[in-house]
Amino acid sequence: ADYHIISQSGFGLYHSWDNHPEKTIPMYYEDICSIIPDGDLKNKGFNEKYDFSLWQPDAIVINLATNDDIAFDNPEFIDPDTGIVHKFRKNGDVLNSEDIEIIGNACYEFLSLVRKNNPNALILWGFGMLGFRIGDYLKEYVDKFNKDNNDNVIFVKLPEAVLEDDFGSRQHPGIKLHKKCAKIIVDVLKENLS
Repeated sequence: ADYHIISQSGFGLYHSWDNHPEKTIPMYYEDICSIIPDGDLKNKGFNEKYDFSLWQPDAIVINLATNDDIAFDNPEFIDPDTGIVHKFRKNGDVLNSEDIEIIGNACYEFLSLVRKNNPNALILWGFGMLGFRIGDYLKEYVDKFNKDNNDNVIFVKLPEAVLEDDFGSRQHPGIKLHKKCAKIIVDVLKENLS
C-alpha cells in the first residue's frame, strides 16, 4: 500500500495540548512539510502548497482532537506578541459548551478541507485512545457534516489505553494499543472499500 502521513506530536484540531492556537494540523494540512522552519529546506520546496491531484488515496484515517481534549486540563497559553489568552475552559469536570462547539466546528471545517482535496476517498475519523470525553461531540459534528454534505465519513470509537501495557512513552498510547486500533481500522476499511 502507498500511504502518506501528516503528524506532529502535541498538535490538535483547534488547539495543541497546551492551548496553543497555531499548533494544529488543519493549519498545515495543505502544505508540504510546513512545520519545518525557514532555511535551506524552504528553498527546496518545503512550505509550498501540496498538489493533491498528484496522488489520491482510497481512504483517509484521521485520529485528531485528543490534544484538544487534553488542553482542557492544561494551563492557558498567552500569546507573547499580543497578550491574548487561549484556554479551553471547564467548570469542575464539566467542559465549557462554547469551547466544545469551537472544537466541533473545527472538526466540521477540517472534514470540509479534507473532502475538498480528496473528493473520492473514504474518510474515517477514529477517536478515543486516551479517553472519549469529547468523542460524542466529535461524532455529532461528523454526523452533521455527513447530513449537510450527503457524505459518508465514518466515525470509529477506538479502544482506550487503560492497562499498563497499553501505554508507551510519556503516557502516550503504546504499540499494543496501536495494534488493537489498527485491527479495528483495517476491518472497517475492508468492509467499506470492497
